[in-house]
Amino acid sequence: MDVIPTKRKEKLPRGYSYPVGAEIISNALHGVPQYQLASITFDWKDIFWASKYQEKIRSAGAIEIVKINFDLWKEWRIFVHAVPAAHSQSARLQLSPALASLASLLHRTPLEPEHFHWVAIYDLAGSSVTATARS
Repeated sequence: MDVIPTKRKEKLPRGYSYPVGAEIISNALHGVPQYQLASITFDWKDIFWASKYQEKIRSAGAIEIVKINFDLWKEWRIFVHAVPAAHSQSARLQLSPALASLASLLHRTPLEPEHFHWVAIYDLAGSSVTATARS
């Protein structure tokens, strides 16, 4: 099985890790119609400003850990964001059912929808993942 190609993978600062890699995402999404059209980008923070991201971490807030969009350029783009290393295993375990739900949703989604946005959010305080979709 081919792995979904990685467009970019940012180097992580000390104490952070990506909760999933390209292989886990590829295994979870294998067989969906959008598979061959997708790419993965690993960004260590879920927002542009590092200071705002660090504030989320300090306050044990919620952070985006995986999202997938169908963008203006008609590309399926998957983004993976880092978590503090102490939360990596918890986030990874909880992402498994969320990614399975995403795969089911993608089977019902056209290859070129008008809009598509799915995000898995990890709550640092509760060590829990929630996923939401907009199409």
